Amino acid sequence: MMVWIKGRVGQIDLDDLLAYDTFKVVHVRDRRLGGLYWFFNIAIFAYVIYSIVIDQKYNIKEAPVPGSVRISLKEPANGIGTPGYCAQTQGCVYLAADQILFPQGSDRELFITTRISRTTYTPRPGCDAEMPTNPDCVYTEGTRNASRNMYVADIENYTLMIEHSIRGKVTSISMRSGLLKGALVAQGAKAKDPASIRRYENATMSKDVPASAARPENVDGDVMRVGELLDAVSLNLDTPSFAPGANRANGESQRSAGAVIVVIIDYLNRMSRSDELKYYYRPSIIDGAEYKIMETRRNPDGTITEFNRHGVKITFQQSGIIGRFDFLTLLINLVSAIALLKMASLIVEVLMLRFLPERQEYQRSKFEHTEDFGDLRKMRKRASSNANSEEETKEADKEAGLVRGRNASAPEFLTVSIAPPPENVAVGSYRQ
Repeated sequence: MMVWIKGRVGQIDLDDLLAYDTFKVVHVRDRRLGGLYWFFNIAIFAYVIYSIVIDQKYNIKEAPVPGSVRISLKEPANGIGTPGYCAQTQGCVYLAADQILFPQGSDRELFITTRISRTTYTPRPGCDAEMPTNPDCVYTEGTRNASRNMYVADIENYTLMIEHSIRGKVTSISMRSGLLKGALVAQGAKAKDPASIRRYENATMSKDVPASAARPENVDGDVMRVGELLDAVSLNLDTPSFAPGANRANGESQRSAGAVIVVIIDYLNRMSRSDELKYYYRPSIIDGAEYKIMETRRNPDGTITEFNRHGVKITFQQSGIIGRFDFLTLLINLVSAIALLKMASLIVEVLMLRFLPERQEYQRSKFEHTEDFGDLRKMRKRASSNANSEEETKEADKEAGLVRGRNASAPEFLTVSIAPPPENVAVGSYRQ
């Protein structure tokens, strides 16, 4: 077995096993392949440029570090009206903005009361309802007066003022909303350049700023009606609520049960000027959610009033991608994107060698096998060895001759005297 394995291993030609494939340029004169190659190249190059510009891959990007979000509510400028739903219920209550918001001073969120019911409890005699020391002294165990449900009148025309700020960590960007362009968009709007319901910008930002988009000079935040925010999520407070806790048998409305809206403040760089930012308010409603808050107040006469508030809970979250121009980032993304151009050659190569009828001719033109250079090196080595042997022999003979010349004694010279020819013999016929 070992003999067989050694025999098989000995038959392996390492030059074939470790052969190196190099590129060979073959000029294929076929309009079909050339046309496909340039079509794919142009299409991929256009996609690369489009993706770099649209996705702003020339910027070094990061997620913004959330700053502050301040929200306030204000009564309608033209006074509080009396909507039609007030006549269809037990009536409406007309509240100031600070009475509608509860609790006061919350950051990043607010609760807008749309329905409120008031119940007054009279504690039992001898009980301290505020700090009861007996279970029978809990205020709900006292005398309960009749309660009344009322809606907050004209809540859709109250106005919100939103002011927010962000900063960057890598890019050292720090800005507030009053210096940026913004817009309120509808729920589900496309991510890039969506159609806006309302725009926000300063009059100094551009020449043609619509009056509806211009911020008032003495207001730093963005102003919108509550109704505009509800329209952005397609929420009609008078439609039936599908919340699990709602009285769906009696058709309880969302004005009565409440709702939850989440607003994402999405920041990104402007396309025209990468060093400037813009943002979008992207609201979305949480389906099937309701919201209520219980409030209790101790009255001077010792009674306790309980307010059951239902309404719209609005939460703001900051997100997005911000950045600034960076040449190295542009270069990296450009090189990475241009590498896609190799796909054009790959597609054409596959078509040429696998699918076209002339694939065998293409293969013969493209691939070429060289001689076994291992055998060539062996032949050269043997020839070099033979040549070196002859040279060494010649050098040895030459050196031996030089040694013999140095060691031999000087030769003895013989003196030969030649007698002159006889007088009767001609010189021309004389021979030595």
